[in-house]
Amino acid sequence: MNKTMLKALTNFIFIDQKTDSISHTKAFSVLGYGMLCVAFVYHTYTKQPIDINLWTVFCVTVIGNRSISKIIAKKKE
Repeated sequence: MNKTMLKALTNFIFIDQKTDSISHTKAFSVLGYGMLCVAFVYHTYTKQPIDINLWTVFCVTVIGNRSISKIIAKKKE
């Protein structure tokens, strides 16, 4: 992986584009989205049942935090 690609990936995961600083909220939400995608593919491929309650709690705590923050920020504008 070359330096340009690594920098772009780092910016995508950790850097908030508005403030140009490190954002742990963005990192958790991006990693949460990735984990959900991998888990969905895994459960679909292995045909295992999905626990909806566990997924709902995970989505609300990991992904919902950033999504709700974005919605509130857009309404303030």
